[in-house]
Amino acid sequence: MTCRVLGISRSGFYEAASRPPSARALSDAALTVTIEAVHANSRRSYGPPRVHAELRLGQGLRVARKHVARLLRTAWLAGICHRRKRGRHRPLPAPHEDLVQRRFVADAPDRLWATDVTEHPTGTGKVYCCAVIEEYLAAHDDDPKPFSWTATADDILAKVARVRVALQAVNQ
Repeated sequence: MTCRVLGISRSGFYEAASRPPSARALSDAALTVTIEAVHANSRRSYGPPRVHAELRLGQGLRVARKHVARLLRTAWLAGICHRRKRGRHRPLPAPHEDLVQRRFVADAPDRLWATDVTEHPTGTGKVYCCAVIEEYLAAHDDDPKPFSWTATADDILAKVARVRVALQAVNQ
C-alpha cells in the first residue's frame, strides 16, 4: 500500500531501506552532534546565526549558515528569541521648568543640588531610593559622596503626615 501511494516499486523501497547511509547523511549526523554541543554550551540560547559563527570562528569548520539552520530544525533545536516591542516608550515632558538649563556646574558651594528618586516595586509594596548630591563638591572633590536614603511608601506617608502636623502647629 505504501509503495502504491508513494509511486515506487516494492523492490526499490526495500533496496533504499537496506542501503547504508549516504556520505551526506553521515556528515550531517556528525555535524548535528557538534551543533547540539554548541547549542547546549550556550545554555540553549543560540540560534542558527550564532551557532554558525561559533562553528566557523570558534571551531574553524566550513559550513553554510542555512545548512546549520536545517540541521537545527531537524534536531528540533531553536535559540531563544525576544520579540521586539511595538513602538517606543517616549517619556513625558518634564512637569516643571528646567532651572539650570541642563548645565550642572556650580561656581560656589551650596548653589546647585541634584537629586534622583527611583521607585522599586517589591513583594510587600514599593521602596523609594533617593540620592542627593551637591554639584560644587562633585566637581571639586576626588570622591564625592551623595546623600542617600531608602524608604517604603509607608515611611514616606508617615513623614509627610508629621510634616503636615508640624506645619499646622506653626501656622496656628
